[in-house]
Amino acid sequence: MSGPRLMEATSVEPTLQQLGSYFFPPPVIDELRNFGVQHVLISPDPRAFGLPWPALMTGESRSFIDEPWTFSVIAGPHALRRDVRASNICNGLAAFAPLPEVNRDYGGNEELRILEREFPGVQVFRAEDASLGEFTSAWSRFGIIHVRTHGRGVKDLHLPVLADGVWKEPVVGRTSPMLVLAACKTGASVRRGMDVFGCVELAQRSGVRSIVAPIVSVDGHATLAWMEPFYQSLAAGKRVAQATKDACLSARSLLVHPAFWAQFGLFGSPS
Repeated sequence: MSGPRLMEATSVEPTLQQLGSYFFPPPVIDELRNFGVQHVLISPDPRAFGLPWPALMTGESRSFIDEPWTFSVIAGPHALRRDVRASNICNGLAAFAPLPEVNRDYGGNEELRILEREFPGVQVFRAEDASLGEFTSAWSRFGIIHVRTHGRGVKDLHLPVLADGVWKEPVVGRTSPMLVLAACKTGASVRRGMDVFGCVELAQRSGVRSIVAPIVSVDGHATLAWMEPFYQSLAAGKRVAQATKDACLSARSLLVHPAFWAQFGLFGSPS
């Protein structure tokens, strides 16, 4: 953790300031503050879908995450489909993860212990048991589905659900759990023309209302520092949007560089 802690953020501040002033010019920020907005839905141009939105600066030494509202990113109006009802997180949590000996070097086993502490009774599926069939079954039984793996097809993890970083077969019914992807770049997208393609976009088109996923390759221990306050906030009854904000602010107090604290984004519904 010493590397992430010591990395300076000053090198990226000019870029974050420039992007912040472009997407959130001062008059827009002032109006949002004046109206007392509680949540902002960002539906960006496809070319900007994967920006580190929490870290974009809205003033001197002030990031978007410091504003009084929460926010989430959507790929389009289909992301807020009304024909799909969000599952209650009180329905419990299912975690899909590698075997302990594979998971240990990246903080994954500690992450599972956090899930077990905050959500007693979590059901864990590992390696070959983390099949598409179990994933499909979990969809109607749990309020949260947490997936811990590599999102780029590392063969020793044996997690068919996210083979090669692509969600090959969406399995969404009339209810939809919250999906948390602790897997590199699963929040990133590919642009073709003016359309966006990727795990998040496919999930939103399929009816998933809330997805938490990283837009970049993530550090395993930095992910742990982010996930702990995130699940603590959820267990305390906060909305996923507020839990995401709490996690960013908490991780930022430990990990200065936005590559570590702004790595995860909330896509879709704030609740």
